[in-house]
Amino acid sequence: MNSTQQNTTPARKSAILRGLHRVTAWLYALILDSVLGRYLTGYRKTSEAFSHSRIRRLFRSKRKRSDRVTFRIRHSISSVIEKSAFCRLATALERVLLQCSVNSYGIFLLFFGCLSIVSYYVTVSLSPESSSVAYLITGVALVVFSLPLFASTRSLAHSLRQSAFFHGLLIDILGLAEERFRSYEQKGEEHYLEALIVAILFGSLTFLYPPYTMLAIAFSLVLLFMILRDPEVGMLLSVALCPLFALIDRPTMSLLVLVGVTLFSFVVKLLCGKRVLRLELTDAAILLLGLLYLLGGIVTKGGRASLQSALAYALLMTIYIMVANLVRSQDGIRRMIHLLIVTCTVIALYGLWQRVADTVDIAYVDMSLFSDLGGRVYATWENPNMLAEYLTLLLPPIFAHVLQS
Repeated sequence: MNSTQQNTTPARKSAILRGLHRVTAWLYALILDSVLGRYLTGYRKTSEAFSHSRIRRLFRSKRKRSDRVTFRIRHSISSVIEKSAFCRLATALERVLLQCSVNSYGIFLLFFGCLSIVSYYVTVSLSPESSSVAYLITGVALVVFSLPLFASTRSLAHSLRQSAFFHGLLIDILGLAEERFRSYEQKGEEHYLEALIVAILFGSLTFLYPPYTMLAIAFSLVLLFMILRDPEVGMLLSVALCPLFALIDRPTMSLLVLVGVTLFSFVVKLLCGKRVLRLELTDAAILLLGLLYLLGGIVTKGGRASLQSALAYALLMTIYIMVANLVRSQDGIRRMIHLLIVTCTVIALYGLWQRVADTVDIAYVDMSLFSDLGGRVYATWENPNMLAEYLTLLLPPIFAHVLQS
């Protein structure tokens, strides 16, 4: 009896699965043949028809690549850019910074921090009302952070590659080439005197400018160089860190600068032949919409403010084109989702902190219906509805990535 049941159970399960498969196949065919199904699946056919249209054939040349005028122009531009003084200086500076020993950076941070502390006490003695405790906090933090660096004579490139945090951030998430760091992995070059001179120079400037401002400028210059070297870095930061820009002054302008630098780097790479631009039918529609924004800003009566707003919208819309052309592999998608997970986690934790600290917003709550709600968190969006839309859009791809990994 038991053996009979054991033999018939798989058959019953198989029959059930076959029946479910037939039902789902029938439903899929029914939906596919409907008006909605034909509309949702018709893009590929339209795109293929557009790729074989006369308009696309007008832009294609039957000549060899080396005989094309565009190729010769791009080759000339690439030679001029790569042989320019800026590129040579940037390459030399990259080699010096990455090959410099870690203890040399320790000397710089130690003396820079000490001079920042001295600058704070001098400012307090001369003008107590204009002194800022941030000088003292920054100086102490620099001194404390510099002490562990004296124990290593390795190059900065070796330390960054061996560090789990920086390896994950720079290589795994931002996608920087690991070979770039390996080429400087020999014993670090000791630049003690140069580090001391630069520290004294920076420390002297703390009497005029805050030390954290100079650190922010130095970090911005490093980030600028990274984006000019790899536009994928700027694209990833523009997309993933967009909600965090609300934590700094002038967030919209900062985001526009980041997108503008990334677009400039992407265009330069295109001219040098180091990136490829692929435009499909949807991309053409996006470009047309951006052009309409620009024309609207020019012809409307808003004047300068209207034109600035149109330029901002058009510039932000180029993020789509850069994402479509710079994220074309599984590794690129994985890096973007990882960075989105980090940002989404920070935003969610910030929202939880607002709930715990009772800094919620009741402006978007209908108190006549939800009087017991007590308010809604908004994190960095300053609007709970925007936060809800942000989390709703990100949770499906993040959840799918978690299931795949």
